[in-house]
Parts: sequence; structure tokens; C-alpha cells
Amino acid sequence: MPPRRINKAADFLRNPKVYKSARDRQEEFLKSKGLTDDEVQIAFQRANVLIQEDQRIKMTHPPPHTTLAVQSHPNYMFPQPTRWSKFREMGNTAALLAGLAYGLYMFYKKYIQPYLFVRKKRKTAEELVLELKNIVTSSLITLREELRSVHNDLNGVQEQITHESEAVREIQEGEEKEDGEEGEGADSGSGSSGTEVVAKNGGSDSSLEMIRE
Repeated sequence: MPPRRINKAADFLRNPKVYKSARDRQEEFLKSKGLTDDEVQIAFQRANVLIQEDQRIKMTHPPPHTTLAVQSHPNYMFPQPTRWSKFREMGNTAALLAGLAYGLYMFYKKYIQPYLFVRKKRKTAEELVLELKNIVTSSLITLREELRSVHNDLNGVQEQITHESEAVREIQEGEEKEDGEEGEGADSGSGSSGTEVVAKNGGSDSSLEMIRE
């Protein structure tokens, strides 16, 4: 004969409000009352037999149309969820959400992030090349303008040197011309004095030769 608590568990499972509930909840409740796994299985088997007998009796002897009070089992009422069970359910839900978030993160990191990173890097390289090209073009334009300015300055200096050289040459030519004119005037003055000396000396040959020397 099974123990008394197995009979009580079978009677509890026999209740129509109880056997219509989930089996795992029934097993959890019976285990919380101190039944072992084997005793729980025996209680379920005995409850099935009792339920089948009840159904057979109802089919053979239908009950009269009267309202019968259902015998309650106060010792086997389902307990209200405790605070610990609520925390446990919340922890399980948080763990499930954390696992889901981690899975999504790994999927993004492995399959989505490399593609986005490559496209962003390629775009940045193109922008750098374009910026470098603009800088080189701007530098060449600036260098060309500076070379043109230096060339103009050199032309101006060369023209100034040319003008100064011409002015110096003209000054030298003028000085040389003045020196030549002064030399010719001195030669002509010396000839008239010699003639006068010859005339005063009565035209002697010796005096003439001395003057010519």
C-alpha cells in the first residue's frame, strides 16, 4: 500500500481544478510538500486511475441534477508567489534579455561593423586625396604668382641698371669732350705767342728755331 501522503497527493491531483493545470506546476508543488520524484510519479499514476474510475462511475451512474459542494483540500492549495519567486522570475528575464543583447552585439560586431568601417575608411581616403590635390594646386598657383612677381622685379632692376649705365656713359663722354676742347684751345694760344716773339726779334732764324722747339 502506498504511503498516506501519496494517497493525499493523488486525491489532490484528482480534483478537476487541479488536474487541468500544468503538470510541471503540479510536480513543483508536490515536491515543495516533501514528496520525492518517485512518490510524485506514483501519485500521478494513482490520480490517473482514480480519475478514470470517477469518469467511469459518472458514465454508469449519472449524478442527479443537484449542486454538490466540492470537497476542498486546504492542505494542498497552490501557494501565492513569494517575493523571492518574483525576484527569480525578474532575474531570469534579465538574463534572457542580456543574452539576447549580447547575441545582437556579436552579430553586429562580426557581420555589420566591418562593412561599415571599410566604407567609412574608403570615403575618408578619397577625401584626403581630394584635399591634398587642392592644397598642391593652391601651392602651385601661389608659387607661379611669386615667380612672376620676382621676374617683374628683376626686369625693373635690369632696366634701372641700364639707365644708370647710359647716364654714366653720357657723363664720361661729356667730360672727355670738354677735356678735348680745352686741349685744342691751349694749342692755338701757344702758336700766336710764338709769332709775336719772332716778330719782335727781327725774324732771326735762331730765335725761330728755339720757339718751334
